[in-house]
Amino acid sequence: MIRLEQVEKHYRRGREIVRALDGVSLEVPRGKLALLRGPSGSGKTTLINLCAGLTLPTRGNVFAGQECVNGLDGRRRTALRAQRIAVVFQMFHLIPYLTAIENVLLPMLARRPDDCRARALELMDALQLRHRTSHRPHEMSAGERQRCALARALLHRPEIILADEPTGNLDEESARLVLDMIDASRAEGATVLLVSHHPVNHICPDLEFTLRDGHLQ
Repeated sequence: MIRLEQVEKHYRRGREIVRALDGVSLEVPRGKLALLRGPSGSGKTTLINLCAGLTLPTRGNVFAGQECVNGLDGRRRTALRAQRIAVVFQMFHLIPYLTAIENVLLPMLARRPDDCRARALELMDALQLRHRTSHRPHEMSAGERQRCALARALLHRPEIILADEPTGNLDEESARLVLDMIDASRAEGATVLLVSHHPVNHICPDLEFTLRDGHLQ
């Protein structure tokens, strides 16, 4: 479950106060997929970052499951992302000197990566990446890099998936694979908040929200 209660996020720009989010309340029940739309600069990425605990609200509360995210210290917010929340960005954030399989396994390197290898390969198969396991990011297409980033995000079977324009730079086939995998995670019980300007015709969101100028429409 994802819940925002009267959330505000303000930034200071010189003498000006920028209200990136202003009184936003929404809820995505467990196991549902919500689609968040809105023009550039409307606050969508800010909302994703708040849900992930990457930034904190000026006012209001953000809940991931039963955890009040902004009530946790930095160490516990990091642990929440490592254990229960997956964040998929439009930019891939892959480590350039690691192979595809090493990038997918990266979240588990502090544990026992051998135990996770079968899961990593299963995801790479589903995302049509098995032939890229030993390739580094510069040897892969944009679509392959995004699919690799998604496999990494899904490795620990997260309860919550936050996807910020995950298909924005992709060709139609890669976009379909990414969205199908996110939809499959919803079917397995994950709660999904998906930001997209692009058509998602082959998946059916349970909820739709629109942000404009920091307000929920």
